[in-house]
Amino acid sequence: MSIKKMLNRHDSARTAFTLAEVLITLSIIGVVAALTMPALIGNYKKKQTVVHLQKAYSVLSQASKLSEADNGEPSGWTKNGAGKAALTEFLHKYYLPYFRVIKSCETDIADCGFAESKLLNGSGNDHINNDGTAYVLTDGTSILFTNFPSKNYIVMYLDVNGMKAPNTVGKDQFRFDLGFGDYVRQGLIMAGTGLTPITAETYDNFTRDILINGGDANGTPGYSCNTGGKGYYCGGLIMHDGWEIKDDYPW
Repeated sequence: MSIKKMLNRHDSARTAFTLAEVLITLSIIGVVAALTMPALIGNYKKKQTVVHLQKAYSVLSQASKLSEADNGEPSGWTKNGAGKAALTEFLHKYYLPYFRVIKSCETDIADCGFAESKLLNGSGNDHINNDGTAYVLTDGTSILFTNFPSKNYIVMYLDVNGMKAPNTVGKDQFRFDLGFGDYVRQGLIMAGTGLTPITAETYDNFTRDILINGGDANGTPGYSCNTGGKGYYCGGLIMHDGWEIKDDYPW
């Protein structure tokens, strides 16, 4: 054998990977993937949630503006009572004509994915009951309208991924409020951006600390966006942070 062939053969042997080396490399890649994939998936879900929420907020706002153009200011809107029938009648006049609805769940809200809904702290959402009425929009978003003690105040829950899990306020469900008639606050409000209070006092100056912790003169106790709160302010927190879910968000 020539010296040149011997050298080439030696170089080939020196640069080849052994089976053990290949297995070790694959194991390292697997460990790295196991450590990084959950974070990547989590970040993707957060971004998707924000995108869907921002789009849905735009749809709701546009519907409100179109209704106001046709029906006048919310101060002139009326609802004949606080029952489900009155709510449905109200929506058919003031809201539904301005949405693209592909499914109506006026008989049973469970058909639109609102059979079970939890607050951020894990407890049941006492606003979710069959006294409300729900719909699915063309983009797959589900929306639930519920009566509040005041007949001129409606609470809305938007589920950005429709009937899919986790069906939790602050994760895929976000609260909006709609005041009209003689109510103290008028129009569509994302909870946490000027939440309509029960009293005549208004809360417009929501700081980030109030949105996360709540419980003082400028917020309603328990509504805060943390694991011990109901999560009603979570949409307001995302909006406050420039449509972004930051690291301290209770995801």
